[in-house]
Formats: sequence, structure tokens, C-alpha cells
Amino acid sequence: MADEQDRRRADKTTYVLRQGGFQPPVHPMREKNITMLCNGCSEPIDPGDALRKLTIGGVFDVQLHEVCYSAWLNFDPSSRAF
Repeated sequence: MADEQDRRRADKTTYVLRQGGFQPPVHPMREKNITMLCNGCSEPIDPGDALRKLTIGGVFDVQLHEVCYSAWLNFDPSSRAF
């Protein structure tokens, strides 16, 4: 179940990136979190989940599941999937 959910989340995050949803971070950091929505897949990030919180341009914070963060790191805008 988790693998399927992770794959779906990564696919949704890749889609958001293709649409210009957000830019690369200035200072990535990892922390535990309170419940909030992932900026990549738009699904809840549970309190027990690892969180990647990115500050973009010093003014914009993005919260991502670990797998959505990986999708962001591996994003290739020249790829034509989707």
C-alpha cells in the first residue's frame, strides 16, 4: 500500500512541477511536522511523516512528503511523460 501511495504522490508532484508549481529551494531542511498539506501532491502530511520544508527565495515555504521531495529533485522538465 505504501509503495503505491508513494508512487501516486510522486506522480502528482511531478505533474505540479510540470505546471510550474514551485521553484528550487534556497535552504532545504528536514523536520517532523504537524498535519498540513503537501505542496506537491496536495495530500495530508501526517505528524509521523518525514517532511521536507523548503524556503524559496527567502520568502516562500513549501512542505513536501519525502517521496514528493525526491520527485522534485529528480524532475526533468524536458521529459514528456504525462
